[in-house]
Amino acid sequence: MGSEPGTGSGVVIPHTKVSRPRLPRQHFVRERLLAAMDRAAERQVVSVAAPAGSGKSSMLSAWCRQVEGRETCWLSLDRDDNDPTRLLHGIVSAFRALDPGLGVTALEPSSTSMQGIRDAALPSLVNELAALGREAVLVVDDYHAIRSQEVHDSMAFLVTNLPENVCLVVASRHDPPLPLARLRLEGQLSEIRADDLALDSDETGALLEASLGRAPGSDQIDALQRRTEGWAAGVSLAGLWLERQPGASARIDEFAGDDHNVVEYLAAEILETLEPDIRTFLLETSLLERLEPDLCDAVRGSRDSAAHLAELDRRNLFVVPLDRRIHAYRYHQLFGEWLQREAGAASEVDQAALHRRAADWYRDNGELTAALRHAVRAGDVEDSTALLEAQIWPIATSGAWPDLLRLIDALPSALRSGDPLLEILEAWAAVFAGQPQRADPWISRALAARAEDPDGDHNRRAAYEAHAMRALAAINRADAAAVAENATALAELFPLIDPDADGLPISAYPESHSVFLLDPHLMAGTLAEQADVIDGALETADMARAGGLSVPYLLGMRALVEVGEGDVDRGLRTARAAVEMLHEHPGSNALEYLLALSVVAEHGHGDEAVRGLERMSRIVGATPEGAFPFAIYLIARGQFGVRAGDVEDAAGAIEEAESAIAAAPDPGPWLRGRLTDAKARLAAARTEAARSEDYGKPLSDREMSILRAFEGNLTQREIGQELYLSFNTVKTYSRSIFRKLGVSSRDDAVRAAKAAGLI
Repeated sequence: MGSEPGTGSGVVIPHTKVSRPRLPRQHFVRERLLAAMDRAAERQVVSVAAPAGSGKSSMLSAWCRQVEGRETCWLSLDRDDNDPTRLLHGIVSAFRALDPGLGVTALEPSSTSMQGIRDAALPSLVNELAALGREAVLVVDDYHAIRSQEVHDSMAFLVTNLPENVCLVVASRHDPPLPLARLRLEGQLSEIRADDLALDSDETGALLEASLGRAPGSDQIDALQRRTEGWAAGVSLAGLWLERQPGASARIDEFAGDDHNVVEYLAAEILETLEPDIRTFLLETSLLERLEPDLCDAVRGSRDSAAHLAELDRRNLFVVPLDRRIHAYRYHQLFGEWLQREAGAASEVDQAALHRRAADWYRDNGELTAALRHAVRAGDVEDSTALLEAQIWPIATSGAWPDLLRLIDALPSALRSGDPLLEILEAWAAVFAGQPQRADPWISRALAARAEDPDGDHNRRAAYEAHAMRALAAINRADAAAVAENATALAELFPLIDPDADGLPISAYPESHSVFLLDPHLMAGTLAEQADVIDGALETADMARAGGLSVPYLLGMRALVEVGEGDVDRGLRTARAAVEMLHEHPGSNALEYLLALSVVAEHGHGDEAVRGLERMSRIVGATPEGAFPFAIYLIARGQFGVRAGDVEDAAGAIEEAESAIAAAPDPGPWLRGRLTDAKARLAAARTEAARSEDYGKPLSDREMSILRAFEGNLTQREIGQELYLSFNTVKTYSRSIFRKLGVSSRDDAVRAAKAAGLI
């Protein structure tokens, strides 16, 4: 196991999640279903929605094995996939079964927010798939595990922007919250439901024969099919029960049609007949969401798990095969839930010890969320906090602060509130993840404690962290006055703090402190006066300390000074030195790279500038409430658009930047000056723009829809959401509208359209 190549993100996608499940031993060919899937897959999206145990996964796995003219790939979801970044990694990992080099642009740098994934990563992936040159099918199984609206939004984008050569099959216990109604109207959706999957009498007989190894009587078949209403799991489990209950056909009529009743009744009957070692194995591994020999051995403290799993597979006992290569399985979902309840009530099962061993195995294999979940269930407070503490800087330097929040949220609230380090980690993670309001309670407590006891060492240190958090939140929201106010407080506290002492603070390193003091000068446009301070901070910076996060930010400041002095070549070299750290450190979403990337995007050449903009878009996506980074990105995009001759995109970006700056509390002279310069360059470019050969041509229906949307205050991104179009698609149509109307801005387009009677 390991993180995906080229991402540096630490996201681990187990091979079992992207492997097509093996067919169960009692599998039989269901020709009518395979034919139905062939017909369904003629459309771009297929929804397979039916209750647990209906045979969705087996049917789709069998279909993937026989489909002709298309390559297939697979992704199984679980509750850990309720995160857009992890979902993106999973989808790319699945598609890499078709092309190992696919998705590098989408994942490097990785994105940790909805905006970055939707605006850059997913469009990039869609473009790569369109260029694949062959037809492909992606099956996304167990979608019912997803509860996150952000993940639903990511999938909705993918569903509505699939290239023509890709078919998406989504399997779930219920209709997924995706734009199915729109797909139905457009004729792009096929649906397979519970009634389609239900076994008829012939299929019930075939499954019973596969389970029993002999042909059952027709009365048993008819009774069971009638009572289970064709529910495949109920028929399969009944076959196991009948194998142990010869002559029990009369009792078939006692089976309830409710799936939970059937499972609990049959499972209990079968479990009691098993050998003690098999029964113990089932109970001891019931806590695991997937069953691998090494993992089961680690949890049980044994070396015979592979043999037990093979025996369960051979006897068709409750396990669903996942991966032939490592002989991995999972329990049938409903049986697994029942088995966990049984294990919880069994006095011979030490669940705390089992969870503890599972946590150790998952931690050693890089699956931190699962490790923390088991550590919490084991009641291991020290192990849980140690697991978080050991990962704080790897997570921080990867820019995956939302991942850290998710890990912290896995801890009980009583544990979080009782550990000072966890409290401050949670607060910092919230600030970096663009959720500063979540840090406010801790900040308020820290500042109140210092007000009561200003000379207490711990209180001084905690107050420093609180002001640092406020300073970072203030610069994100473009509030120059608040940045200066907190910088003054930090300057007062810094001489009173020993950063090498145990405990807090996390941020009071000399180079980090210098950044906080320089930020007011950045916003005021007086960085040139602080060149010596920047150089001194860079000379004393320790790259090993705090992951070196302050160094690229300082280099970005230095590059801005050099460009401002007219030495663009030198500024570019300095900015490139900062950007190069992206390859050495997995800090691809760190705000600290924003300034250097803006220099590269505005002054770099060709692909270098494009890559700079792409990386900036991901940084902006990682700070959803950040007016300051958002404005810097938009201005850089506008400047790049002017240089590249893309006046329409430049105009849209600068228009958005102006709105963001106008709404900011106190953007400061520097940001306003950059906007003024960008607008001047845009105005000059507009005067030079010549009317293209498209001038005067009629607008298409889609172009008219977008033109009418121009009358409102929606951004291009919001127009795309209203019309179910990607951001890039809206940009493409906008450019065409401008060319045909002979204009270079939205306002001019509306005026020209009204004058021509179009709207």
